[in-house]
Parts: sequence; structure tokens; C-alpha cells
Amino acid sequence: MAYAKSLIPTLVISFLIPTAITLVWEQSLRASMALWLPFPIYTAIVHQILRSFFITPAVPTKNADLPYIRGAYLLSFGVSASAHLYALRTAITTGDSFLSIVARLAPGAPPTHGNSFVETGVDIVRSEYLVAFAAGLAWVLVLLNDVKRFRKTAAGWLELLGYITAASAMFGPAATVLAAYAWREELLRV
Repeated sequence: MAYAKSLIPTLVISFLIPTAITLVWEQSLRASMALWLPFPIYTAIVHQILRSFFITPAVPTKNADLPYIRGAYLLSFGVSASAHLYALRTAITTGDSFLSIVARLAPGAPPTHGNSFVETGVDIVRSEYLVAFAAGLAWVLVLLNDVKRFRKTAAGWLELLGYITAASAMFGPAATVLAAYAWREELLRV
């Protein structure tokens, strides 16, 4: 229970610290990446520290941690979807078409900046985005397989893939993974 109760404070602290540092001090792309790449590591450390401040009941009740997990899912979904929507809005308002955005995500895309350092950073971000998207899609498929295996949905695979595609386009891949986790938790709670 302490593990679940400390999720939201962990997420807030873990996101706020690097975000505040990024906003306060102007940094190079390299420094910004160095700040965010170890994000999972210091999130795990902060979570271990914070969970010691919460008490787990001696006899935990069934699904007692679900409200805390739902809150963490909702917070993470909101942050992820907001970032995705901001990126889409920025791309659209700067005159980029959808096809030019997709073309830049494709490996081997032609350079858009003259600076090789910036191009290297763009290539790294592009690669990380595609790897994260593929990993997220794999997780969503595993989660949906659980739901189908326990016969908690009558939807077919094509319908579910349509939902995944629509959610990824509207809210982003990270928010889609979070929505799939939340849906699975709700359907499979016993």
C-alpha cells in the first residue's frame, strides 16, 4: 500500500526537478539530454525514499491501493497527453504539415538544420521516439492480450488496433499505454 500511496508524490517530484532545472537554466541539447536520460533511475530512488514515509496496514484490504494507482495513471496520462498535444500544436502552428512531421521521424530523413550537432540531437530524439513507440505498442498488445485471454472484452483485434491507433494519434503513445494499463486494471481487478 505504501508503494501505491507514494506513486503520485514520486511522479510530481521526479518530473518537477528536471523540468524546473530545464526552465531556469538555459542549457545545451547535450546538457538537457544528460539531465533527462537518467530519469527512470532517479525516479526509482525517489520512490524508494518516499514510500518509507507511508504506512502499509498490517492486514491490507482487497484493491485498497487502486485509488492511488488510478490517480497515478490519471496524472501521468494528463502530463503525457498535454506534452503530445503541445508538440502537435507547435508543429501545426509553425507551418509543418503532418507528412513533413512523419517524414522527419523516418530513419534516414534528410537534414532540416545545417548544424551537424543539432542534426545528431534530432537523430537521437527521433530514434528514442521510435523505440519508445514500438515498446509502448508491444506493451499495449500484451495488456490487451491479458484482457482478451480472461474474456473481459468482446472486441476483436482489428477493433482494438483501431482504438490504439486513434488514441496514439490523439493523445500520444505514452498516454495510450497508460490508458491501456488503467483499462486492464479496471477489467481484471478481482
